[in-house]
Amino acid sequence: MIAVVAVLIVLPFVLFATVSAIGDDDLATLLVGSIANTISSVCLIAALLRGRTAINGDWVSIPTAVSSRRVARTGSLVGWIGALAVVATGITQHYQHVDMTLLKGIVLGGAALIPAVSNDSANRMARRTTR
Repeated sequence: MIAVVAVLIVLPFVLFATVSAIGDDDLATLLVGSIANTISSVCLIAALLRGRTAINGDWVSIPTAVSSRRVARTGSLVGWIGALAVVATGITQHYQHVDMTLLKGIVLGGAALIPAVSNDSANRMARRTTR
């Protein structure tokens, strides 16, 4: 389980590094993508750590689990909105005739969805715990 989470956290940054090595004139798309990936991934790590500290043996600290859920929701929203913003920025720069930005926008938008979906899963786990 920990290996899967580690891969899901590292994968968007690998995709970002690969895409950023392709061209030069697409700073806006790369900047929006990096901000969305970073914030969503940091929220995912924080939510998982808060969720882990909420469980102590046979009992669960409800306030800590609720705070984990809030952080996961925030990371999810940032990831989903960031993915849409990256794709929109890529489309806008594509129509300004910047090379390869449409492809980069789609790839970085997909990369932003990885931590967003992971944050959704962390939110669901925390919701099940707090019921």
